[in-house]
This record gives sequence, structure tokens and C-alpha cells, in this order.
Amino acid sequence: MKNIFFVLIIFIKILAQQLPDWIENNGKSSKHDENNFIIGYGIALIKNNDKAAALQEAQDIAKANLIQKIIVKIDAKSQSATAEFQDNIISTYQSYVESKSSIEIEGINFEIYGDKLYYYALAYVKKSKITSFYNKKLNDLNNETNENITKAIELSKSNITDAVKLLSNQFKIITELEKISQILFALDTKITSKLITRKDIENYITQITSQEIKDKPG
Repeated sequence: MKNIFFVLIIFIKILAQQLPDWIENNGKSSKHDENNFIIGYGIALIKNNDKAAALQEAQDIAKANLIQKIIVKIDAKSQSATAEFQDNIISTYQSYVESKSSIEIEGINFEIYGDKLYYYALAYVKKSKITSFYNKKLNDLNNETNENITKAIELSKSNITDAVKLLSNQFKIITELEKISQILFALDTKITSKLITRKDIENYITQITSQEIKDKPG
């Protein structure tokens, strides 16, 4: 009985010392396949015995690596964007890739492992969570733009200058729509709603300034 208990203790210790597969496989996890997840991997050296700082650094690196993988996906699809992307989207690929901080990811989870020298972190999030977040944001911004166009058309009856200013402010929202569309496109998500484009805003400004206001189509 004692021998069995001794063997059991050794077996438990061996299991406790086993590395997670995502460390052995340099960030690839059997539990988080790349068809359904975006993952990132980070390693940080424990300096001055500050384990908390090393843990945070490993997580930050893993999260940055995860976001970088989305940017790489945008990069990979940029060449086919002109042919395959929706006609009502103007590509802002280059400016967007240069602004990595614009990518927001909610619901990132972490797996952590530490030894005497390092902390390791695996960041992972379901693709469906990312697409759900950005689809909602896309629709909200598009609806906001539509509402502002309606307001601008009504305002133009009394104040053309302010109406044009309101429409011009929509270009910032259009830029966000373009960025979000690039992310969804990179994640193989089809955009089903018709989005307002820069050309649409330009046309409304032209109509207002030339006094050829027409009812905005529903």
C-alpha cells in the first residue's frame, strides 16, 4: 500500500511538471484550433524576482501577438480586396494596418504557465466573438450615419452651411466603417447590410450645395 501511494505521488509530480502543449508547440494549442480561434503567444523573463510584472508582460505580448495575427490576415487578403470585397466599401487597408491600436478585441482569455525563469501566456478568443462584436459596431455606426444624413437633409432647408458641416463630419464614421469592414473581411465574414460610403456622403453634399435636395431613399 505504501509503495502504491509513493508511486502515485511521483506520478502526480510528473504530471504537474508537464508543459502545456501550446508551449511545446510554440503557441499552437490542441484545445483552440485555428479554424475557430485566434490565438497569441507570449513569454516573459522574471526579472528581479518580480513574478507579477513578468506575468503581465507575458499576457501583453500574447495579446499583441493575437492582434498581429488579425493584421496579417488583413494583409493576406488585401491583394484580392478590389475583386472580392463589397463594391460599396473603399479600401483603407494601408492606413489601417499602420494603426494597430485601432483594433479592439473583447473577451480575450488567457492560459498561464510559469517556471523558475519565465512566465508563458496563451491568449485566445473565439472568432465568432470577434465577428459578433464588430458586426454590432458596424451596424450601430451605419445606423448613426443614416440618421445624421436624414438630419442634414432636413437642416439644409434652413441652414445649408450647418447641413454640409454635419455631413462632412460623417467621413470620420465612414473611416471606422471601412476599418471594421476590413477586419470582418479578413475573418471571412460576409457583410449583408448596405453600408454608407464616402461617395454617398459626397453626393449628398453636392445635392445640398446645388439646392437639388431629393428625398433620402429608405
